[in-house]
Amino acid sequence: MKSFEDFEQRRNALLGAYDSVLASSILPVEETGAAQISERKNNLIANRFIVAVCGRIKAGKSTLINALLFQAPLLPMDHTPHTAKNTLVEHGEKESLQVTFYNCDEWNELTATLQTSDPATYL
Repeated sequence: MKSFEDFEQRRNALLGAYDSVLASSILPVEETGAAQISERKNNLIANRFIVAVCGRIKAGKSTLINALLFQAPLLPMDHTPHTAKNTLVEHGEKESLQVTFYNCDEWNELTATLQTSDPATYL
């Protein structure tokens, strides 16, 4: 994409495609339901998207995110890995921090779901 206008055109075309799919009741993939299409549409309307930053331990992922998003060291950086877990950073109206802890059963259920699901559904 070369400009914001190009992004807006593509975004609007995709929103129209989502509407067409939902109106037709014909879903492109068996595992994709109306709820997933609606969620993706709502995320696009809200300009919400997920970017995964992956790499070796101590490769500079947190440093990169700090430099790109915050211009300050918000995510911890140290000789000992601190962000070895999935970390979700979201834009909000005010600065805040929310941490979600899982009990053993919830964690096992979550990891089992992720291991058996199609990675394409994460998009």
